[in-house]
Amino acid sequence: MTLRIVALAAVVAGAGAVGATWFGGGATPAASGGCRQWHASPERGAAIAHVKPLVPKLWHGLRAPGLTLAVAVRGKVVWSIGCGRRDIARRLPVERTTRFRIGSVSKTLTSTALAKLVDDGGIELGASVQRYVPVFPHDVTIRQLAAHTAGVRANDADELVNRRHYTHVADTLPIFAHDPLLFPPGTDFSYSNWGYVLLGAALEDAADAPYQEVVRSTVLAPLGLRRTVLEDVTRPVPGRATFYESTNAGRAVRAPFHDVSFRWPSAGWLSAADELARFASAFADGRLVGPATVRTFTAEQQVGGRGTGYGLGWEVHGPFAGHTGNVVGGSAIVLVHVPSATALALTTNIGFVTAAAPPRPRRGTPEPPRLLEPFIRE
Repeated sequence: MTLRIVALAAVVAGAGAVGATWFGGGATPAASGGCRQWHASPERGAAIAHVKPLVPKLWHGLRAPGLTLAVAVRGKVVWSIGCGRRDIARRLPVERTTRFRIGSVSKTLTSTALAKLVDDGGIELGASVQRYVPVFPHDVTIRQLAAHTAGVRANDADELVNRRHYTHVADTLPIFAHDPLLFPPGTDFSYSNWGYVLLGAALEDAADAPYQEVVRSTVLAPLGLRRTVLEDVTRPVPGRATFYESTNAGRAVRAPFHDVSFRWPSAGWLSAADELARFASAFADGRLVGPATVRTFTAEQQVGGRGTGYGLGWEVHGPFAGHTGNVVGGSAIVLVHVPSATALALTTNIGFVTAAAPPRPRRGTPEPPRLLEPFIRE
């Protein structure tokens, strides 16, 4: 299983404890910006005791100002913890409710909305996107867009930081729609944020609703996820972290202004680790779509007789599915062991987009599977 914490930098190069326990850096957040445990289910005590010492190492290894991490089993959070600060200058600690930019982990929300529409008969994976977005000039299927096998181009270097606001998903189609495809659809794999923007536009047409409402009604509302919101820079978002970028030397500096509206369906959501863990666990547990659809979306796709390492909106590694995210001002990971519906989510307020050569995590930084595996065994 190869989903690794270094992918964050490689994108660019029931009952439980109530209250909080500080550790890993001192007695109080004001003094040290240490780690604080918010929830710990007693029945998972052995797993928590095993992985709890790894969290400060993960936090320091990523050089993140702030970090939250959560584990959920069968749709229920069993452990939730945070380290560091959501705002360095004001010395504000991260909270369980702090919202972070999750970057491409947003694709799992988009693909799950797609999965729900597929289950309900509202959209067909084998249909041409032109059925839903007639202005798109290329004949590619919904499945190919979700699997990154459509041939839609990736981002150009000058498209990583955006300062223009877009009101609707379809408003961004002219940026890429008339560019040639990289290859005949279905013949190769090429990761594409723009492909997911086009997929979001198709969801809007199929559901006859704005993209954010499609995700809210099919994914967020059924699970009661209230802190997961589409970021709109024209509207204040309470509890949002301050965003930072890593320099080449690994120092966190304030991130430049970045409007995520140009890629909402691929990288535009804010969330907290406990909500992402609940979401991924509930999806794997069949609480949003049927078991057959879960299998379809978490099955590795094949092109030319070889696996792509990707399903439909999920990176796939054997029984594990997940996604990494890296956007201006934030990085995130979601990882779920599908058979046991055991999920881990990590959110931070550090991005690796604007530095020419951001450093990789420090030597000895534990990888997310190492923190998740004890919960699977227990």
